[in-house]
Amino acid sequence: MASTKRVVVRPASHAGSWYSANRGQLSNEIDGWLREASSRDHNEHMPRGFICPHAGYRYSGLPAAHAYRSLEAAVTVNSSPNIFVLGPSHHAPFHGCRLTQYESLETPLGSLPVNRQIVSELAESRMMSYLDSFVDDEEHSLEMQFPFIARKAPSAKVIPIMVGSISEDEEAQFGALLSRYVENPQNLFVISSDFCHWGRRFGYTFYDESWGGKGQIWKSIEHLDRLAMDHIESCDSGAFSDYLRTYSNTICGRRAISIMIHALNRASGAHLRPKFVHYAQSSQVTTTNDSSVSYAVANIINTD
Repeated sequence: MASTKRVVVRPASHAGSWYSANRGQLSNEIDGWLREASSRDHNEHMPRGFICPHAGYRYSGLPAAHAYRSLEAAVTVNSSPNIFVLGPSHHAPFHGCRLTQYESLETPLGSLPVNRQIVSELAESRMMSYLDSFVDDEEHSLEMQFPFIARKAPSAKVIPIMVGSISEDEEAQFGALLSRYVENPQNLFVISSDFCHWGRRFGYTFYDESWGGKGQIWKSIEHLDRLAMDHIESCDSGAFSDYLRTYSNTICGRRAISIMIHALNRASGAHLRPKFVHYAQSSQVTTTNDSSVSYAVANIINTD
């Protein structure tokens, strides 16, 4: 088990590379993306969370804004929400789900407090342990959500959870653990995930010409992603798992998404479901020498 020695502030370790470290510039960029996303036609719902990408803001800033544009409605009702952020570990292999040791999370827009009470509750369940601070600092999937949260919900308390390698049975167990927090409307959830990573550099080049036509690989990729999005919207964990076994789509946050599906299905008192509102690709792939990453954004809303 990782050390549980308490450290205080998690540094904004990807500021200056994955996004601007300048407070004014970053505020202006986020506000610009939010304005552009707000100009698009969306059905307005008060969300209980999102599925949101985590690439560098050059690529994912505008897609992420399609999620966070709706956060204002949730914060208007609940001015100090708890925001659970679940995301994958890209660099450090470990088993299970792990919790931050930090008490606050630095961003160029100000620090966000960690809800240590909920973190302690999850640790006391003995299902989650603590992250090594080096692993925490190196990972980007959680951090990329923090500046948007700081901009749109600066009074929020955050519960970061990094998801490692887990089985389908364990996905259900972690979902059951989190379901009681889903039942409390004070708690919001951000599932940090990109979708298909396509290209030789990602080791994934699945292509079905019947889905897109010759030379339009990007259409095949979109069709592949939308199959996953359909299973996620229906909260069908079995169908989503079967899909992943069939196509091996490189959805990096697939385990976090599966945990969320189980949590939504187990929670009582509200019929919450993800509803996708935006889809984009970093580039349109036309040859096997190309590559792209897909960004799919969903609001988690009450469908009753």
